[in-house]
Amino acid sequence: MNRYLTLLAALLLWGTTAPAAEIWVSPQGSDTASGQPGKPVATLRMALHKAREMRRLHSVGKGAAADVAGGIRIVVGGGTYRLDEPLFIRPEDSGTEDSPTIVEAAAGAAPVLSGGAAVEGWRRASRLPRLPKAAQGKVWEADAPTDGGRPMDFRQLWVNGKKATRARSVNDLDLMPHILRVSKPTEQLWVPASALGALDSPANAELVIHQMWEIAVLRIKSITPRGDSACLTFHQPESRLQFLHPWPPAVIQHDSLGGNSTFFLAGAVEFLDSPGEWHYDAPRGKLYYYPRAGEDMATAEVVAPRLETLLRVEGTLDRPVRHVHLCGLAFEHSTWLRPAQRGHVPLQAGMYLIDAYKLRPPGTPAKPSLENQAWVGRMPGGVTVKNAHHTRFVRCR
Repeated sequence: MNRYLTLLAALLLWGTTAPAAEIWVSPQGSDTASGQPGKPVATLRMALHKAREMRRLHSVGKGAAADVAGGIRIVVGGGTYRLDEPLFIRPEDSGTEDSPTIVEAAAGAAPVLSGGAAVEGWRRASRLPRLPKAAQGKVWEADAPTDGGRPMDFRQLWVNGKKATRARSVNDLDLMPHILRVSKPTEQLWVPASALGALDSPANAELVIHQMWEIAVLRIKSITPRGDSACLTFHQPESRLQFLHPWPPAVIQHDSLGGNSTFFLAGAVEFLDSPGEWHYDAPRGKLYYYPRAGEDMATAEVVAPRLETLLRVEGTLDRPVRHVHLCGLAFEHSTWLRPAQRGHVPLQAGMYLIDAYKLRPPGTPAKPSLENQAWVGRMPGGVTVKNAHHTRFVRCR
């Protein structure tokens, strides 16, 4: 019996873990607060800062604010945490197998880490000269959010949690027109003049080509009507890449391969003609939206994404991030700005071309018959993890 009780006590002791130290976070908190229950900090950045200091002080024996032997638990209250830069988890935030760093939603809470800015102050737009007649009197406008005192760059818009559609020349993508022809030497492309609608100036307009297994976004430089067609040119570097890389071409003179690519135009107020569409006049800092049925712009929650990456978990090869767990968090409102700044000519899988051309004569040491030569970049992730191990995402969205 004594041996049995001794074994039972040992098993109970072995299964017992020290309680984790806690740091509480709430959108209604203050970063000058202690982070204790009832005194939450306001940002995850400050919570990580406090956790980092707790580990540093504990590890050098200077008297930690709390015992971290059982880990550090950052308890995140419900609400939206708007980020002005990516949340950065670094090697100093690492835990151990017995003492992990845990960032998790409070019981019953649904915290959101948002990379977007709220758009407020909506009012019915006055008459816009280039707005389609069908939309006159139905479009609302607001001042665009600013970033560093300047109108913010963004390419997406969310209204009441639903993604809106950038105004485009074709509402039904099954009815997109086809490109007519291209001239690679002059980097020109011809489309039906009817596809332009009332658009007569490139402004900030873009041509979006559905091109076999990829979708290219080309910023329009010039529009020259020529009878029943129109000649388009584009800004660099996407113009060079689009007309230099061999596959997939926008024009294929073989019906068995699918024929010429389809397209639509976007980024002009002339295309703002359907509920759920929006247009951003960046030079004037004005945002326009055509509400869907039942949407009240006086109370609507409108968010314009501005950050490309919301969370970076990043160590180095010799100092990786270790034993960090993220639980019950939502990541929302990330963006990708390269198409507006450099255009987007992809190879496949969304990876964009940095350089590409056709080998003449074909062949490389590794592939004697290879004709296509391309170098690609990878779009940033909304959440990125690099040089890390024992890192968990649990019930995140």
